[in-house]
Amino acid sequence: MSDRAFLDTNILIYYVSSDPAKKTLARQIVLSNPDLVVSSQVIGEFVSVCKRKGIFPDQDTYRLAGEFMNLFTFVTIEKTTLEASFGISRKYGYSFYDSLILSTALENACSTLFTEDLQHGQQIEGSLKIVNPFH
Repeated sequence: MSDRAFLDTNILIYYVSSDPAKKTLARQIVLSNPDLVVSSQVIGEFVSVCKRKGIFPDQDTYRLAGEFMNLFTFVTIEKTTLEASFGISRKYGYSFYDSLILSTALENACSTLFTEDLQHGQQIEGSLKIVNPFH
């Protein structure tokens, strides 16, 4: 099984958060996992949340997004990823965007998805484990 892990948007938000407990956990994930993956969807969501909530000025938000794209393995959403997300959504009952995160993680051979939004401990397609580090 792969040691690759996929980061959901909320992990990146907490990485730069002012919440000390969640920031510490997010940073521990990043420091203890050498093969982390983020997608174009995750980076887009990170920028959107930062702008909508006024977390940082735009230039800082864009700089951080760029740093994340360089720090982690950056993958894009492909037609096959979208198609796979439709089946995942039907099978597991997750929203389209959550299913897109799951299909991207699976497509990129990740064994773990770090997120606080999905069912902690659930196995997806027998190879991807959902881990809520804040559980």
